[in-house]
Amino acid sequence: MVTYGLLGSYLAQAVLGDYDPAEHGCGCNYLRHIQFAPAASQTDELLETVAELHRSRRGLSPSSAELEYLVNASRLAMYGVDLHPVLVIPLLLPLASYDGI
Repeated sequence: MVTYGLLGSYLAQAVLGDYDPAEHGCGCNYLRHIQFAPAASQTDELLETVAELHRSRRGLSPSSAELEYLVNASRLAMYGVDLHPVLVIPLLLPLASYDGI
């Protein structure tokens, strides 16, 4: 949840720019149209965390926010791992009977 909040704050900064109370209000409703996490994980608590961290990103340019997003994402355990489904086909013949034809 903390990781979603951190990455979400950089995403909000890159997309929305600096937090402005006049434009964004005082809650987290301004973030509801951005998906920061899988639907089941994007709770009000997460949005509050993202909003709080987004407020602290004032002055960070969109390109710097994107770079910080990538730097932090690259430190995740599964970063760069591309999982592929595997189809298991049972062998009809024992391996010892295979003659290469």
